[in-house]
Amino acid sequence: MRRQFLRLAHQLCALSFFTVSLGAHAAAEDPVRSFADAMAQQIVDARDAVVYEAISPKVRQAYTREQLIAPLKLIRETNGALQAYEYKRTSQGKRGVGAEWIRQVRFTYAVQTARYPKGRYLNVDVTQENGRYWLAGYSVEYLLGVY
Repeated sequence: MRRQFLRLAHQLCALSFFTVSLGAHAAAEDPVRSFADAMAQQIVDARDAVVYEAISPKVRQAYTREQLIAPLKLIRETNGALQAYEYKRTSQGKRGVGAEWIRQVRFTYAVQTARYPKGRYLNVDVTQENGRYWLAGYSVEYLLGVY
């Protein structure tokens, strides 16, 4: 498992280079980015059931369905409907889930919402478990003073 994540981290370093040199074509060549793009689309389209099914089994074991889906509703109430998104950057790290730490890759997208046309960012966190990619989390953050 550790070896797989080291390979994933190496691929992400390579992805940073390809993203700069190839632009939009990088997503088609990287399965992690493709998964993150698909999850971003599901979040923007408000397909909560699909988002829930894509959440990592470890995360689902640690939290209830309501705890995992409630932030989507809060994001929409606070920002209005999510309308469009554009990939911005990739980072990696760890997060605590229950009593353990999981590795994750965070894909950040600039997102337009019904209330705020700019200054909002959608984070899609991806992890790998049992040989496939899963959603480890999601969030929307904003820059103060940008409306």
